[in-house]
Amino acid sequence: MLGKTALTRILTAGATFALLALPVFSQKAQYSDDQDDNNNDDNRSAQPCGTPLPGGTLAWWPLDEPPNSLAVYDYANSFTGSVFQAILGQPGQAGSAARFDGIRSYISFGNGPAISGSGPFTVDLWLKTSNTQGVIIQQRQPGAVGFNGEYVLSVGGGLAGGFVSSPGAICWGTYGDFQFGFNFCSTKYVDDNHWHHVAATREIDGSGLIYIDGALAGSQAAPARTLQPFSVFLGADKRDCPADYPAGCLTFDGARLYLNGLLDEVQIINRALTSPEVRAIYKAGAEGTTNALTAGASPSINLNSHGKVPVALCSSPSFDPRILDPLSITFAGATVALRGNGSGMFSFVKISGCQANTPVPDLLLQFQADTLQLHPTDTFAILKGATLSSVAPPRRIRACASVTIVGPDKKDN
Repeated sequence: MLGKTALTRILTAGATFALLALPVFSQKAQYSDDQDDNNNDDNRSAQPCGTPLPGGTLAWWPLDEPPNSLAVYDYANSFTGSVFQAILGQPGQAGSAARFDGIRSYISFGNGPAISGSGPFTVDLWLKTSNTQGVIIQQRQPGAVGFNGEYVLSVGGGLAGGFVSSPGAICWGTYGDFQFGFNFCSTKYVDDNHWHHVAATREIDGSGLIYIDGALAGSQAAPARTLQPFSVFLGADKRDCPADYPAGCLTFDGARLYLNGLLDEVQIINRALTSPEVRAIYKAGAEGTTNALTAGASPSINLNSHGKVPVALCSSPSFDPRILDPLSITFAGATVALRGNGSGMFSFVKISGCQANTPVPDLLLQFQADTLQLHPTDTFAILKGATLSSVAPPRRIRACASVTIVGPDKKDN
């Protein structure tokens, strides 16, 4: 037996993963079944760690890549984005974030994650800016008539061509069938250089809603205009760009085209999120959206220990952990511990506590306790990983596991 466990279910791309965060092997390790109620509100303590990826998610970019990354990865499907002068690895709301300079930086995704037709959808993200104008996300085609079939979410609006303007507010608009759908701005402002959660929906009747920090901040009834499968961009309006590099866009009002600020946890969802769903994502805060649900007791971790923290990924009838690259997996920012010969400390074994009705082995990983990037007040840790390069299409996992820290914190961390 490997001791008391914290069970996490990871749901991604039709496969069910089970994550068991096991106790550190330390004489100081201890367990508690009590939930942590510190800094919780509205029954937060009854919720799992993080919030599960919403059903119908078309794309999810956590934007957790390191600073020099030239690509950002989609954890829901395979819509990789190309980075043009945006800076990754910046302090984010949940993990790290992408910084846009307001001059020429943006991220391009092509038309893979495009929304087509007149159905409902949601754009969901975290934003931090002190500027009063700038495009957050846009789906449109470059060229003179590329606006016909677009949606755009921005700070301040005022993108010409009839889009409304309200400096510092969130503005949300659609245009299709050569007519505007909704075209309005929020009653709340976000240009205070603090993190804000923003969710913008098109409802089944075509109306638009804007939520800021979990609360409705504006709405407008409108017909559902037809959207076209145009390219999707973060941080820029691509109206007059003949190619991906945005130099030509600088002839148009760059102050309105480019976002100066940070984005994190961007999602496009093929349905309109409900108010409780938006509220749950906001309340998750730094725990973030995960393709996981957590339950069970919290494992205790002694950050002063030189021992190992075992973490297990359980197999299931729909998931074989052998498709994962064990050396790609991190837990609380730490990579898998190494043996004396330099090989990773992981093994495929059957683990007590995982499902016994599958012949597929489970994946047990070991992490060095004193390399975990945790603090005494932390109540959760993030696990991330990717499939082997031979697996197609590639997939990435992100889970949130509840933890209890015992012993002193690492110095200067």
